[in-house]
Amino acid sequence: MNTVPGSLCSPSPRPPFRRTAAAPLRGTAAVLLVVLAPSVALAAPPATGPSSPSAAVVPADGPRPAGAAGPSAGPVLGPPVPPSAPAPRLPAADAASTLTRAMAAYEYGDIEEMVAAARLVSEGLVHPASPAERVQALRLVGIGLFLLDRREGAEATFFELLRLRPDSHLDPRTTRPDVVSFFEWLRRRHENELRALRPTRSGPEAGWLVLLPPVGQFANGERGMGLAIGTLEVASLGTAVTTWALFRNWQKPGATFPGHDGDAHTLKTINAVAWATFIATFLFGVAEAALYRPDKAPAGEAGFAFDPSGVSWRF
Repeated sequence: MNTVPGSLCSPSPRPPFRRTAAAPLRGTAAVLLVVLAPSVALAAPPATGPSSPSAAVVPADGPRPAGAAGPSAGPVLGPPVPPSAPAPRLPAADAASTLTRAMAAYEYGDIEEMVAAARLVSEGLVHPASPAERVQALRLVGIGLFLLDRREGAEATFFELLRLRPDSHLDPRTTRPDVVSFFEWLRRRHENELRALRPTRSGPEAGWLVLLPPVGQFANGERGMGLAIGTLEVASLGTAVTTWALFRNWQKPGATFPGHDGDAHTLKTINAVAWATFIATFLFGVAEAALYRPDKAPAGEAGFAFDPSGVSWRF
């Protein structure tokens, strides 16, 4: 009887090769998971919302360095525009207030401010400016430039003033004598040019007012002559009326002057001279105003004038 091998009678153990093959496979898979997990996590796109992820957007010019700002909202069309300069300060509201500011600066001795303010009016930078206001502005600018030792600018400004108003003068009561002398020297230097600028007329400007001296002289622009004729007329007429009233008060019935015989004769003579003076002055005023020619008479204004030779009276 054959004997059955022991291997058939008892359970045989599991083949050893199965245990040794499965262990290396499990170890290899674990190693691969550890190595590939970070790469898979880095390659996965970030989620953009709770519903669905979106692909990462790479700028056309390449990825930006760390810390750089994100893409702009729109295309860049050119270099950035610099901020605009602040608006310049607006000048004064009108010419009158600007001239007031210039005069105040003159009184306080701020010549630079006076010139700056007056120039706004003389150059037409404020409105409205009447011809008289522009003349005043030119006068202030010329005075200021002279005091600032800018003689060329003062000469040009004063000449423009004389072209605009040939009979202009500086007031010696409020203007330094050296400025007045400079202005009068400039007038004499350009006398022919200024005379040519005066309008040529065939008759007086006064019209029928020539019959009322000194009104006719003032209407013709002869302020100096009008002042002289008016003063003489007032003085002579006043003397005539006063002496006549006193003479009538002294006279008694019978054309006698008790206690004033000699004085009455003198008073009568003075009265006659006063009336004659008044009538002669009146007639002279009428004739002078009627025969006045602006193109033949020099520009002038009554008053005192300062020049290097001293003080003079002008008509």
